[in-house]
This record gives sequence, C-alpha cells and structure tokens, in this order.
Amino acid sequence: MLDFMERKKYKRYPNKNPICVTCGKPKEEYLRYRDSYCYECNKIRLKKAKKKASELSPEEYKKEIARSDARHGVRDGKIIKKPCEVCGDEKVQMHHDDYSKPLDVRFLCRKHHLELHGKRILI
Repeated sequence: MLDFMERKKYKRYPNKNPICVTCGKPKEEYLRYRDSYCYECNKIRLKKAKKKASELSPEEYKKEIARSDARHGVRDGKIIKKPCEVCGDEKVQMHHDDYSKPLDVRFLCRKHHLELHGKRILI
C-alpha cells in the first residue's frame, strides 16, 4: 500500500506508475520512473521490436555493423566524443558519411543531424 506522499506523487505524474502496464506486477525500483514495464516485460517487448540480422537487407546490415563498430569505438576509446561540429552542443549523435569506414564519424546535435539528412525538424 502506498503512503500519502507516494500516492500524491503518482497522481501528479500518472506515467510514473509503480505497476507494469503489461503484467500488472510491481516494477523494480530502478525501472519505476523510466519505463511503463517491469524488467521481464520490457525485455520481451524489446526483443520483439528488434529486427534479426536475417531480416535486414544487405545495405541495412552494412549500416548496422558500421553503427555498432562506431558505438564500440566510443566505448573503447578509439573514437573521442566531441561537441557538435556546427553549434558546439554537447548532446550529439554520430553521423557516417561513408559506412565502409565505421570509425570515421562526425558528431552533430540532433537539429543539425536532421538538417544534414534534409529532414524537417518538429520542435
């Protein structure tokens, strides 16, 4: 049973419900505010959403391998994360100009990354 302050907090922020929306069981403390699912339901949901390598086209597979190599490069220190090349924002995304060179990436904020791809920004 939730005490008064806990009930007040969940009433104010309805998406911070301590109960999993799929199975109805209480969520673990570390997942409570971040997700609507308990650990097991979230794991199942993410597994269903991710495409298998056999379902990807050869071009998509090549891109996925390059992105994975770049993430591992940042993790292992082979690639040094830098601010956005255009505006200097610290929150950046990696952009590959050529997927055959997985460790050759540019760092751009979301706004400038979308502009580079010619997509409209919905902010």
